[in-house]
Amino acid sequence: MGEILRIGTFQAATSLVNGTNGLVPAPSAGDQGKFLRGDATWGTVSTQSYSTVENSGIPLAQRSILNFTGTGLTATDNAGLTRTDVTLDSTAFTALGTISTGVWHATAVGVVYGGTGLTSCAQGDLFYGSAANTISALIKDTNSTRYLSNTGTSNNPAWAQVNLANGVTGNLPVGNLNSGTSASSTTAWFGDGTWKDVTSSAVKISVTQNGHGFSAGNWLYISGASTYAVAKADAAATAECVGVVLSVTDANTFVLQVSGYITGLSGLTAGSVHFVSASSGGSITATEPSTVGQISKPVLEADTTTSGWIQIGRGITIASAIGYATKSDMQTATATNLIVTPAQVQNQPGVSKASAIITPGGTTTTYTYNVSSISRTGNGDYTLNITNAFANTTDLRVYGSCISASTMLAFTVQSVSTTAIRINFRNTSGTLTDPSGAIMVDVFGTQ
Repeated sequence: MGEILRIGTFQAATSLVNGTNGLVPAPSAGDQGKFLRGDATWGTVSTQSYSTVENSGIPLAQRSILNFTGTGLTATDNAGLTRTDVTLDSTAFTALGTISTGVWHATAVGVVYGGTGLTSCAQGDLFYGSAANTISALIKDTNSTRYLSNTGTSNNPAWAQVNLANGVTGNLPVGNLNSGTSASSTTAWFGDGTWKDVTSSAVKISVTQNGHGFSAGNWLYISGASTYAVAKADAAATAECVGVVLSVTDANTFVLQVSGYITGLSGLTAGSVHFVSASSGGSITATEPSTVGQISKPVLEADTTTSGWIQIGRGITIASAIGYATKSDMQTATATNLIVTPAQVQNQPGVSKASAIITPGGTTTTYTYNVSSISRTGNGDYTLNITNAFANTTDLRVYGSCISASTMLAFTVQSVSTTAIRINFRNTSGTLTDPSGAIMVDVFGTQ
């Protein structure tokens, strides 16, 4: 009988012990693509891939291993020998910061490259250098009045408001104030947010009245508390005009001019005073209202057909016409609604129609009315010649007196006519005697 050969199991090798011959371990189902490894296991065949590495566009030899050298760079295979890890230390970041100063990166900067306090970053995020030379995200400010300034810690950027005292230089453009509407060399910016003419003598105000319905050229009066309406001279309540609509801003706002020079009107009569119209509300006319009950309210004096000076006068109510007294009215002396002119006074029955103060013993007078001359026939005998003859002698009345210091004298009328009055002065004996003082005579009657 021959000797029986016994074959042991294949023994794996280790890093310290050699392996031995033996029976190969049986492969399991699905291991048909594997090979027997030195550690006595069935392993998968790994493939090695290669990439073309270029130096400034020139291809280098195909290698499966890339070698990194330089300050701050370390390349080490991982524990499983499946990859090579590249590590950048702080010196590499210092160099990177120096090289990248002033360079905008169109792609996102990874947090691993020094970002602090970030969970993620995306293209377009803004970064700035901090005092510690790290990279931080600048918190956004959505306030439209803010700007980026260097007021942050260690001169880092920060959001701030413009300081008009020291943060602005140059002149503010006119267009920044109400878009420059009405701005010119003769206008100034007012507190109500509009440009106003400062060279004009005109006084204008902006009025807010909802749904006013006015047009430029309408003349207005105050109809209530801060409320205006078109003026009309057919009644005292609506005739007291205060100004004219210079322009209409919108349906709820208009500009009212109350004095000064105005242009842009129409239909005026040059050189004439214009009054509030009694027939057309909001209009003016060169024809003064004359109907009883209407109001004469002057508001403008025109220098052309389109311009003039606003001069608001006091309104006067047109009253019933008052007539003038005639001679017969004066003689009747019964009317109570007539105007008496000086020329008609002498026709009133109670008024002296002729009078004189005569010096004694002569024909000289110190005062006369409607007496053309004095004639003296003798002592105490005088005649008054009348300038405007009396109408008759029926109601003619003569009154006289004198000053006589030593003798009592009587005054008598010797004769009367429509043109002459003869008077005498006699003493107690009936003798014609001149008074020692002035002779005074008044004659009443109808002329």
